[in-house]
Amino acid sequence: MAGGRMKGLMTRTLLVGCGVAQAAEMAGRSSNSSSSRSWLRTTGDGGWSWLVVAGAFVIQILGGGTHYAQGVYVSLFLEEFKESKSMTALIGSIFGACLMMSAPLSAKCAEKFGNRRTAFGATLLASAGLILSAFANTIVMLYLTFSVMTGLGLGLSYMPGIKAVGEHFQRKRAIAMGIACAGVGMGSFLFPPIVNSLLQGLGLKGTLITHGVITFISLGLSSVALIPCEKTTGQRHLVEDAEKGTSAATPMIASQEGESQSLWHDPRFLLLCANQMFGWLACIIVIMDLAPYGKTELELEAHHASMLLSTSGALNVLGRIVGGFVIVACRRFFSPLTYYTSLNVMLVVSTFCIPIVSDYIGMLVLSGFFGWGLSCYSAVLADMVAEMFGQEAIAFSFGYFVMFQGIGALVGAPLSG
Repeated sequence: MAGGRMKGLMTRTLLVGCGVAQAAEMAGRSSNSSSSRSWLRTTGDGGWSWLVVAGAFVIQILGGGTHYAQGVYVSLFLEEFKESKSMTALIGSIFGACLMMSAPLSAKCAEKFGNRRTAFGATLLASAGLILSAFANTIVMLYLTFSVMTGLGLGLSYMPGIKAVGEHFQRKRAIAMGIACAGVGMGSFLFPPIVNSLLQGLGLKGTLITHGVITFISLGLSSVALIPCEKTTGQRHLVEDAEKGTSAATPMIASQEGESQSLWHDPRFLLLCANQMFGWLACIIVIMDLAPYGKTELELEAHHASMLLSTSGALNVLGRIVGGFVIVACRRFFSPLTYYTSLNVMLVVSTFCIPIVSDYIGMLVLSGFFGWGLSCYSAVLADMVAEMFGQEAIAFSFGYFVMFQGIGALVGAPLSG
């Protein structure tokens, strides 16, 4: 009964969010003021389009930060509910699965309802999940509120930001996407210490409520920042023809709808999906075992061992941003695919060298190379997809790429021991 009521609450929350955002967007469209339209729309590649990047950046901070902060919550959940470690660890596992596996659904919702509506509906779902978690009295209730509602809400908010950035940028797409995707790394740095400080001052219940309010305000403002990109004259005529039901628009619309499905018949797309899954299967093992390996095998102090992971994370954030500039500045010399391949090679070489290196400085260097190589799964990937399959394929492709990354992470985590 409780599970049925919770599922009903989740469904109503998402629908209410989509409805509120849709009403706001209809109200914006009904305005006759040309000055207000200039605020709501932009032609892309500069100007107000950077506001879209800022919105996507904050969405990434919330998703990545909450994902990393769950490790801080788990110890408190153990004390609060007195359950076994395996039962408590399921909170994080289900959360991660919902966060990453919902990416294809997020892309579908963004296509059907629009970026703003989907992001705002996800905002209500994620923030409601965190606030309701404060009142959970069983660990099963936490599975539904913290793991499913919050994980699904943050997962659904992911693709609207990525899709909006892809729509707004062409020449500077790699730079914009790199800045937006760097939010994951920023969130991983900011949220664990922030949540830890809140727990010390407010306790578990107060922290979850505060976290929910922060999520509602931050994601809500980010949803508003996902400004629609002004269509070209040809695109506007196509939309008008489609609304009138004219036959001239039908073939092109049918072609666009079938384009995403045709990717499953493209061996390049299938290879990239396999690359995401097996790449993350291997990378998650390194991420989880890097610090413990430093402590046990190299006999490093705890703070030195943690610096290995911090160095990897810092270089990953830097690699996401710098990689975008490299692609834009050096496109005439090499393609995004070439740069993406070189980063994958860097990942493989640095991973194989870890057992060989036996000193702290050498491990710091390897950790940095590993983090930089890991940045291939962000801005560079988006620009490569646009070049190989077209800009319209970014949302669809990224949705499934993130899903396959999630599968790899879920399989790789137990293998790490």
